[in-house]
Amino acid sequence: MSGVATAQMAVLSALPGDACFTAGELEAVTGLAADSIRHACRALVERGMLQRRERGCWAATPEGQAAAVAGVAIISGPRGRLTQEKPRTRRAPSGRDKIWRAIRAERKFAINDLVALVGPEQVENVKDYVFALARAGYLTRLRSKGRQSRFLLIDDTGPLAPVQRDARKEFFDRNTGATRPMNPEQVAP
Repeated sequence: MSGVATAQMAVLSALPGDACFTAGELEAVTGLAADSIRHACRALVERGMLQRRERGCWAATPEGQAAAVAGVAIISGPRGRLTQEKPRTRRAPSGRDKIWRAIRAERKFAINDLVALVGPEQVENVKDYVFALARAGYLTRLRSKGRQSRFLLIDDTGPLAPVQRDARKEFFDRNTGATRPMNPEQVAP
């Protein structure tokens, strides 16, 4: 058991019933240093086991009293928002993430415009992704006279790039949680 948890147990055990103790009194009863008392009290308040009745006066809550009587071991570790069902993981942005950000920033663009923004090594990736997004209805191809084809973003669902699933001929939109089929006749490269 860590020193912090030991200090918390000592503070909780030193508070009988509804008694209200100051930090100095807790220091005398437990033999702990003032800093340890202060840290232990703050942690116990966060856990709902201790309350501050008035300035400098601490008392155990009913939960704290029950924990002291039962001898519950206070352990450290994540509590609250950090203990979500699925832990958040950060990943580096993929080429498709960068392309989607560029599309959202430009709104109206040509393939070369995106390549200039995301890098020349992404030419084939840009072409494949743009044409697939157009087949799924995120983009529309604008009329052009003798120039390179231009596209317009018509369905901006959010900041996360839609995930192309070639095997199923669909997109999974991470912003909405929905899937969207690709229509092969919609846009030809």
